[in-house]
Amino acid sequence: MIGAGLSALALAYAGLSALALGIARHHRQVRGHVGDQRLRKACAVAGWSVVAVLVLGSLHHWGAGVGSVTAIATLTAGALAVAGTLDLAPRRLPLYAVFAVMFAVAVPLADQARRALAGA
Repeated sequence: MIGAGLSALALAYAGLSALALGIARHHRQVRGHVGDQRLRKACAVAGWSVVAVLVLGSLHHWGAGVGSVTAIATLTAGALAVAGTLDLAPRRLPLYAVFAVMFAVAVPLADQARRALAGA
């Protein structure tokens, strides 16, 4: 249960980081230049895709009532974390987003391995 929440929070951070990189102002803040329009568009599409996976995953795991509240709460916490990163260490935002994706994938895999070993 805790692993699902941590994965949701990591997905929220990664998705909202990608959405921030899709905005010209934040892209310039992170990369030092505005960047190509196609790259910013790809970041925005990737960000919305990750947010959609987060919401659908939350609804599937916790049901409609708790899942919707969990999705909103994790998106809020992720937005605060991305805003803090943009304020304190903007150049590290892409690196932290990659770590968040790796963490979001690793936690369920570790939980599944733990359950398999406990059942063996």
